[in-house]
Order: sequence, then structure tokens, then C-alpha cells
Amino acid sequence: MYRDVKRFPYVITAFNGRITALAIETGKVAWGVKLDIEGGVVQLHVDEHRVVALGIGELAIIEYATGKVLASHEIGGTLLVDGDTAFVSSNGVLTAIDLATAKRRWTNELKGTGYGAAAIATPNRAVQAQLGG
Repeated sequence: MYRDVKRFPYVITAFNGRITALAIETGKVAWGVKLDIEGGVVQLHVDEHRVVALGIGELAIIEYATGKVLASHEIGGTLLVDGDTAFVSSNGVLTAIDLATAKRRWTNELKGTGYGAAAIATPNRAVQAQLGG
């Protein structure tokens, strides 16, 4: 093979506020986490270390291998993950959360720009506004 490709063990799904890891090879459930969110829509970002799940009203940082919830923040909106930072935009406010420490880095109310859902972008990454966010 030209290069070795690391194969990760789980596919992650989000349905009705529940995040579930299923074994890619068998489809068996490895772990599950229920978020305390309004409604069932969840945005996901998954890497080899963590799952970042954002529902309406809660962002959860979950350990990919075990399903352990590492941190939770009362926040909702549109999610963009770039490296070790999760950016969440909601109602005219942009918040940066450090995924390594699970703490908020900063919040900017973007005064004078209005309210509502917003797109977020960093070089080579972009997400469009989520309705209701």
C-alpha cells in the first residue's frame, strides 16, 4: 500500500439529542451520550481524540474512544472546529472554546452587527449558518 491509513474504530451518529458510537466493522454500539438539548438536531465534529457535539443550548466535548463527557457548555448556534478550537456563533455572538482545556477562550458580542445565525470560516474551513441558531 502506498501509505498506511489509520483506521478508526467508530462511526459517530447523532439522533434526537443522543450521540452514539458504533463499531465500523460490526455496527455494534460502543457507547452513547444523551445531551440536554432543546430539539434533536446536533452538529458534529469528530477527530481521533474527541467528538464535539453542538445542539440547541449545549456543546459537549466527548472522548472519542470511551464516550466520557469531558466538558459541557451552555451554548448553541453554528459550529466550526479548527485545530484545538471550537467556534460557536449564535445571535450575533462568537465564542471560542479551547478543546484542549475545555474552557472558553473568549466571547465577542460583535456589537453593531445584528443578531441571528451566521456563517463561520477560517482558512480552508467554513460552515454556513444553521437556522434557529
